[in-house]
Order: sequence, then C-alpha cells, then structure tokens
Amino acid sequence: MLVKRIPFAALLSMASYATYKMPPDQYPYAFTACAVALVSGSLGVLRGPQHPRGLVNQILTSLMDFAPLPLMNIQIYLEAKPLYAFAHAFSLIPLGIDILVKLFGDECDDKAAEALKLANNLINVASLTVISVVDDNYMYFFVMLSYLMAQASLLYGHCENCIWTERMHLLFFTLFFFVSSKAVTDKNVVVNFSKLKFYLFNRDNRGY
Repeated sequence: MLVKRIPFAALLSMASYATYKMPPDQYPYAFTACAVALVSGSLGVLRGPQHPRGLVNQILTSLMDFAPLPLMNIQIYLEAKPLYAFAHAFSLIPLGIDILVKLFGDECDDKAAEALKLANNLINVASLTVISVVDDNYMYFFVMLSYLMAQASLLYGHCENCIWTERMHLLFFTLFFFVSSKAVTDKNVVVNFSKLKFYLFNRDNRGY
C-alpha cells in the first residue's frame, strides 16, 4: 500500500515546490492551480488510490482535469500577452457545469460533460501551442506536452485494473507542475526556437 502512495507523494512534493516558486502575491492563478494539486496529492498520500468513484473523488478529478491548464494559461498569458489572459477564464466555466452535473445530473448529462471537458482541454492545449510558437518559447510547449500526456493517461487511469496507468497519470501531472514552475518563473532558462535553429545552422556551416 505504501508503494501505491509514492506517485501521490511525488505530486504533493512537486506541488509544494511549485507553490514555493509561485507565491500567491506574484502568481495568483498558477498558485491556485498548484493548490488543487496539493489537495489531490495530500488526500492520495493519506488514503491511497480510491478506485470506487465516490462524489468527492469525482469532484476532485474534475478539478484536476479542468483547472490546472486554464489557470496556468492565464498566468502565462499575463506574462507574455496580457491582453488575451482573461479570455482563458471562460474555459473555467465548464468546470462549474461538470460539478453541477456530478451533483444533480444523470448518465446522459455526464456524457455531455465529458465531451465538454474534452473540447475545453483541446482549446487550452491549442492556445498554449500557439503562444509557444508565437513567442518561440519551447518551455510553453513542454507545459502543453506534459499536460497532454497526463490527460491521455487519465482516459485509462481510474479503473481497477489499470493501476500502472494511474501512476503514470500522476507522474505526468508531477512533470506538468515542474515544467510550469520553470516556464512561469525562470525567464533565464528560456531559449527560443529561432536562436536554437540559428545555432544549429552555424554549427553545420562550420563543419562541427
């Protein structure tokens, strides 16, 4: 049982590190995303994997599925393109809809909420891809890629016979918060695509 708690401990440790790197007074939206992971990681460490889909687990899953990327997108756009930052706030609306469905909806409503969840994630992934290309910033691309891998593993990570994929889901989210903390705070690690291509071009011309 202790081994099953290790991925939750990794998520909790990285979320704690990310909240340290992104304090609420400087990075309020990124901090809020990290707080969601702190709650999820803490409950996982205390209780271990909870395969029965209780209401609390479903709501917490919705928070982890919906909230982190839109909140990180708001924070990233505030740093890079402030004019478009709060447009991502609208992508948090499906979170409220999904929670209402889990509280009061039926199976048909749940399927509609899942489709809305997928569309919402795709829009946020596309938005982060665009800004990574526009700003020539590979760190934003890695944030998107780590979140995409976490979402792909989420499709299989909450069933009784898929313990390994559930662990991968948590570890990919751990990677997401690590890369996000670097992308948001450590401006000195940014090496843009055009500089990298320029370096490789010059190196080839010199015969290295």
